[in-house]
Amino acid sequence: MGKLLKYEFRKTLGIKMIILAITAVIEAFVLIGLYTESEDTFAISTCILVLESFVAIILIGIYGIRLLHKDLNTKQSYMLFMTPNSSYKILGSKVIESGASIIIGGSFFIALGALDAVLISAKYGELEEMFDALGYFFSDLVRLDSGVVITSLFSMLVSWLFVITLGFFAEVIAATLLNGRKHSSILSFIIFIVILIVVSNVVANVAHPGSSSSYISISYNIINIVIYALLSLVMYFITAWIMDNKLSV
Repeated sequence: MGKLLKYEFRKTLGIKMIILAITAVIEAFVLIGLYTESEDTFAISTCILVLESFVAIILIGIYGIRLLHKDLNTKQSYMLFMTPNSSYKILGSKVIESGASIIIGGSFFIALGALDAVLISAKYGELEEMFDALGYFFSDLVRLDSGVVITSLFSMLVSWLFVITLGFFAEVIAATLLNGRKHSSILSFIIFIVILIVVSNVVANVAHPGSSSSYISISYNIINIVIYALLSLVMYFITAWIMDNKLSV
């Protein structure tokens, strides 16, 4: 498993370095705008940095799914699946790599955001007022305290991990049960979307039963994290079982 994990991390290192380089450039513009008191530069670069952080986490997950697609549909699959490793280990290394990359990447962007917030506070001393204003604006949705913010962010990261494991499932379905059928990729994508919609609705009802309120609390986020983590594990075992029993390379 250790060698497989190193192999997976090595394959995704390139895109991570590109993301890191882009982040460094954007952060440089944020700091330039902050300390030169250029409001336009600071505002635009800050918005781009926030957007880039979400896009980066999404790209990391999509890239992992793309690598599995490549493994299943090219000669590369022969090299990987002919090694003395079970499908559980091969897929497990991909899930662990994706999960670790998402958590580490998400934590990095959270820490970077916190650092920028401290720098803004040190520069202007108005951070508390800004959070009070944001808390009033989002008062019907969320209490803007650190616990809710952190658990909300990690809830998004874990739910995204579930989407990735579901993407792995769809790729394996296309390469096994739907292999040779016309429009197999489209059919597997439809299966992906249907399962995602159903699961999202079920989780929302379980995490917030019998309530029409959209209010977000720490307990709501923790329930989401636990459920999506368990669902990711379930999708992993189902997908690995299909690979082990139906995949032909």
